[in-house]
Amino acid sequence: MSNPRNKISYRKGSEGPRHDPYSFDEITFEGRRGKTVGHFGLAAWVRHNGVIVADDNTAYDVWITLTGLPPHKAIELYHKRPWRKHATKCDGKDFTEESGYPGESFTICAKCGDIVDSHMNWSEIE
Repeated sequence: MSNPRNKISYRKGSEGPRHDPYSFDEITFEGRRGKTVGHFGLAAWVRHNGVIVADDNTAYDVWITLTGLPPHKAIELYHKRPWRKHATKCDGKDFTEESGYPGESFTICAKCGDIVDSHMNWSEIE
């Protein structure tokens, strides 16, 4: 029996009224147990294999039970993926953080100078 590789997808957005939006994180985790989607924001819910199994009160705990990871750790792992991909190109292991426009930051390989990852913090400019 084959063991499928775990896959993490991540989406950030906003929800709520247009005049007062709230940010949310939506994390999709695909593994041995199937597909688990966690939505954490103004509303919180967890959907496992197409069925909503948790609401605001229990979503965080159910997510951890189904995936084995707290949501913030899953997001952290999602963002580390580009670094592993880059390591096959130049084998660089030292990275620096540089600022771009307001709210924008880049992770740059110290060995070759390539931009490995970027992040936009909208709360700094809104």
